[in-house]
Amino acid sequence: SSIKQAQAGKCAAAAAGLWTYLSTQGTAASDHELAQYVLAECLRELGFWHGAVYFYASVARTRTQPENLPYALRRLEEIARSRPFSERLVYDNLLYNAAFGALPESTAAWVEYVAGMLDYRRGSVDWGEAHFRAIPATAPYALHADLVRATWMLKDGKPDDALALFLAVVDSPLVAPAVKNDARWSLARIFFDRGWHEAAREQYAKIATDELSLEHAQSLQEQAWNALGLKDFETALKLLHVLEAPAFRA
Repeated sequence: SSIKQAQAGKCAAAAAGLWTYLSTQGTAASDHELAQYVLAECLRELGFWHGAVYFYASVARTRTQPENLPYALRRLEEIARSRPFSERLVYDNLLYNAAFGALPESTAAWVEYVAGMLDYRRGSVDWGEAHFRAIPATAPYALHADLVRATWMLKDGKPDDALALFLAVVDSPLVAPAVKNDARWSLARIFFDRGWHEAAREQYAKIATDELSLEHAQSLQEQAWNALGLKDFETALKLLHVLEAPAFRA
């Protein structure tokens, strides 16, 4: 069967068989949700990420076999942390205002964070805070929540409060490299705007970016402007010269 093929690592053949099965049997089949989950696993292994997200989300949304729910949500969280994905499909259509019941702590923290973030985006700060307070203080997603809070403080005209919270994020003992990276971006920009160029340079030096990425180019450009603020003209020219590399013009 296709599921046995998937268990044997024959993902391409299994995916083809499962797709045919799901297309012909419809939702009435007793193992429809299991077939969707295994298909999602095969698509993930094959690198078809959007297809995998679609079927994981379908499993989490229908929940005809609730035992599959934690696994589908865990996979969605993993993908959301590491790859581009459809926020509309996962965040807006699946997680927002959903009630999943008991979940593993790390998965529950992610669900609460996403719901709180979406409430903040919609201006429903009180609702967002209700979700954020449900995240354990020891969970890395607590830092993600603090990043949203600090960003809102900037928008709300409270830059000093935001600065203090960004600093708390980067100094936290919790392991959350991506969110600490984003906090350092914000700190560097706040320091630059205030004319604290040495402090800004310290933060820029700690920001991790992939070489030749858009973020790396943005970092080099901002560091060059900051070097000008320090009257370090040599460093500013060197940074701008790097941006002239052919790779950044492609």
